[in-house]
Amino acid sequence: MTLKDHISSVLPRTLPKPQGFSYGFEVKHGRLVFIAGQVARDGNNVVVGKGDVVAQFRQVCANIQAVMSAAGGEMTDIVKLTIYVLDVADYKQHLRELGAVYREYFGKHFPAMTLVGARDLFDAADGCAIEIEGRRGPGMIPDVFRRGGPEMAPHAPPALGAPRPSRGALDHRRDDPLHRPSWGPRNGPLGARSAPATPWRSAITAR
Repeated sequence: MTLKDHISSVLPRTLPKPQGFSYGFEVKHGRLVFIAGQVARDGNNVVVGKGDVVAQFRQVCANIQAVMSAAGGEMTDIVKLTIYVLDVADYKQHLRELGAVYREYFGKHFPAMTLVGARDLFDAADGCAIEIEGRRGPGMIPDVFRRGGPEMAPHAPPALGAPRPSRGALDHRRDDPLHRPSWGPRNGPLGARSAPATPWRSAITAR
């Protein structure tokens, strides 16, 4: 199998047909889902809540939820959100209302977040004032990898004192993109120490 056999775009039926982009992209080995920037367009491709950042935020959250549902995930699986707004001051003035909408969709789940003040957005001319992209963290490994036997299953850490395999014994795995040990140093975002929160990073969780 090649890498392209394990990735696919996410196309929610409730959203307009995308032109030149994907609403999300799923990496099936490890179940990563990358969510493209969502704006406040409904299923009829109409911009919702022009001039109202709270109404637009609600529609964006609904669109993200549609992508996650189409990918077989939940909002609480999301590990990263990047929020782009045209007017940071206006966003901050509505933190309480934004926080209430956020909790409707995410509850008390707060992934890593970044708020970015943008000079422009692709859909800004149509009235969009906010855009949010995200990423879902790794989920369960699909059964296809478990049916292949020990060679395809995740590896457990070696027992204490057990002899380490020779370099030659591992050479045949060097070019296999699916054969990666699941133990070892945690260098990813879930294993790294979180940075202290700043007001703009915790904007929608402050209330």
